Amino acid sequence: MKYYLVAVLSIFLSTAKAQKYYSFSQLDSLQKIEKKSVVVFVSTNWCNYCKIMEQKVFKKPKIAQQLSNSYYLIKLDAEDKNEIFYRGQNFKYNASLGYHEIALSLFANQKLIFPSLCILNSENQMLYQHQGFTNEASLSQILQYFVN
Repeated sequence: MKYYLVAVLSIFLSTAKAQKYYSFSQLDSLQKIEKKSVVVFVSTNWCNYCKIMEQKVFKKPKIAQQLSNSYYLIKLDAEDKNEIFYRGQNFKYNASLGYHEIALSLFANQKLIFPSLCILNSENQMLYQHQGFTNEASLSQILQYFVN
């Protein structure tokens, strides 16, 4: 019984992959290795829908496979206080607005709503924006639509 439990547990752990997140600062190097579109998941630490999306939607096997095969996934905390270097520019936290400049630039002229998704092509051009929770079925369709 003990060996059976260990075997089942090892199979479960080997198939349950943690979603790999990248940072904006890694994108230039990654794109030189392999050109892929980019999914930016914009969230905050206090957002319950963000947590559900991260824990339930992104970890679904079909979504995880689509993301790892065709995209670089970036998780952006919109309230992160660290500087981010991206596309030759430094982005900082904007204390007066309470959000990071890069989150504001992704959703220019829009109020930030969490969670939010952006899809950029391999040349960093905006392909898609969505604000609010996205379920597994919708996200799968969106990811399939924008595959390179």
